[in-house]
Amino acid sequence: MAVIFAVVILEWTGIAPIAAPAAQQDYEAAEAKYTAALAACGNCPELAAILNNLGGLYYTTGRYAEAGVLYQRALGLREVQAGTMALALLPPLNNLALLYRETADYAHARQYAERAVSIVDLNQSAESADGAVSFANLGAILEVQGEIGEAKKWLERALAIRERVLGVSHVLVAETLSDLALAYRQEGKLKEAAEHYQRALAIYEASADAKKRNLPSVLNNLGQLLVQQGRLKEAETLFRRAIAESQRQFGPQHPNVAAALANLANVLGSHRKYSEAEELLHRAEEIDRCSFSAEHPRIAYDLSVEAALLFDRKQYARAETVLSDAMAILLKSFPATHPQIGKVTADLAEVYFRQNRMVEAESAFAKALAILEPAWGPENPLLVPTLQDYALLLRARQDYAKAASLDARVMKIRVTQTLRGNV
Repeated sequence: MAVIFAVVILEWTGIAPIAAPAAQQDYEAAEAKYTAALAACGNCPELAAILNNLGGLYYTTGRYAEAGVLYQRALGLREVQAGTMALALLPPLNNLALLYRETADYAHARQYAERAVSIVDLNQSAESADGAVSFANLGAILEVQGEIGEAKKWLERALAIRERVLGVSHVLVAETLSDLALAYRQEGKLKEAAEHYQRALAIYEASADAKKRNLPSVLNNLGQLLVQQGRLKEAETLFRRAIAESQRQFGPQHPNVAAALANLANVLGSHRKYSEAEELLHRAEEIDRCSFSAEHPRIAYDLSVEAALLFDRKQYARAETVLSDAMAILLKSFPATHPQIGKVTADLAEVYFRQNRMVEAESAFAKALAILEPAWGPENPLLVPTLQDYALLLRARQDYAKAASLDARVMKIRVTQTLRGNV
């Protein structure tokens, strides 16, 4: 699962704002300044900006509920002061879109992002930096909802504007490159995804410490891509680096730390380092359960990693229970056709197969492919593990013709990927 962590929109005020703190202690100092400014402000003209900026600090440090309250107050003030379609509404609107995306309230995230885009269009600001923020937010929200084609349109538009207005080495260009890389990953275009991640990583590494808030996310997401390519040792290095960078910036209890811990646990499980993997995953689960609701997709991801560890240790009954719990969570956030649902369905099919529950396994494999093929495309390399395992089951059931057809599909995908340079 991709790490979601975007740059919040802070506004300049007369209070010497700290726009991009470099480490945890800097956030504490910034919070003290904004809290004092808020107390002294009363109904001063800068109140909405102070609320928005303090909310941004809370968001960045994982205090999402507090951030949401402040963003809503800032938005309400701006609506009264400037009207419901003014450009002044964009900072709190875009920040609310980010917040609701992070907390998996995708309906509200999309609502705020689409409203921001409407304001940009109405005010003829589509080619501005403000326009790019709104387009990038909408694209990222569509992406997590599985609407990859539409997401890419908005992200590519945002990237072109940011490169032209801000320059090709700006951190917001890197943020959009990273979001586009995720879209390419989900399309199975691993070469393009890697190129985008590497370019984003180079931008962050060349930036000052104070502008590296998204570096852990890029490290995590590039690591996940390397896992898909079977480059586990390189992925492990990136995940360990992401843990260290996240802890340096945000402290040990931040969701970005949890994401890297879970990703590293997954890799260590593949190396049969189960004790260390379980310890890391336990830490990740504790952080995520403190940071998010019990029905957040990040909890489902942690459960999926736990199930993989159980599966590798042949504890199939427990793995089934954990995957069923993950599925229940995902069904509350996504439609039944979402690829995350398809992936967990494929994992359940594996569990049924290993338990010799052939009818259930075949049904689950077929259901998983019925979800994943339309979402990813019929020649996506991400389908290969499911196609291979389904073929293995079919041969066990002596359905050799159908198994052979799946084998042929796997071979075609691999040849296509080789020709494209994706392997």
